[in-house]
Amino acid sequence: MVPGIEFIAFPPEFARTFVFSAALGSKAKEANVARTILQFLAGPETTAVVEAKGMDRAAAK
Repeated sequence: MVPGIEFIAFPPEFARTFVFSAALGSKAKEANVARTILQFLAGPETTAVVEAKGMDRAAAK
């Protein structure tokens, strides 16, 4: 965030959906660390931040 910048919402006709995903690479050097980070990001601890930023979680499959 940059101090002094104000974000405004786009009108609905300009709205877009962006989907972000993450995965653990098969050759990750620190697989346990990466797995821990991914689990944290997908866990309940981050729900408040995700919702406060206007995002939704994808349905787990």
